Amino acid sequence: MSLRRAATTSVLVAIASLAATVVVWAVTGGPPQRDRPVAAGLGPDHVELVRAWDRRRAEAWAKGEPRLLRPLYTPDSRTGRRDVRMLDRYRERGLRVEGLRTQLLSVRAVREEADLLVLEVTDRVSAAEVVGEGLRRELPADAPSRREITWRQETGEWLVHEVFDLPGGAGARERAAPP
Repeated sequence: MSLRRAATTSVLVAIASLAATVVVWAVTGGPPQRDRPVAAGLGPDHVELVRAWDRRRAEAWAKGEPRLLRPLYTPDSRTGRRDVRMLDRYRERGLRVEGLRTQLLSVRAVREEADLLVLEVTDRVSAAEVVGEGLRRELPADAPSRREITWRQETGEWLVHEVFDLPGGAGARERAAPP
């Protein structure tokens, strides 16, 4: 077989494979949703869930108020307990974290059920200041972190149950820790 004929055959096989994939997706409604990034296919609901949660968490840290932080987590959340303990330690030293902004880089639904949602999230802290009496120190922006966040719907509200670092991100810090 000549080189030209082999190349032509390879191109035809690739085109046929692509056409078959398009036909299968047309019949089944596209690639499986679990593999589709939220921004591309699942809509803004998951992205907005994470953004709204981040805003509420930032408010709790800015006010130094564990009572605002606890309701963001399920009652049995280890991640929530760590976050509250960290906030308590800051508060005991007279410190707050103001201007905490998280840049959301990607959100992908891994699992969805009526009262359970698992999201893979890549984000980074883009701004924050530690503030206390006579102290105002801007914290450096951090590197992107990849995490798996498990949410549970309790009393009609989505709460964070647990957060786990994933490979491929900064990951040295837990999600519950402030910047």
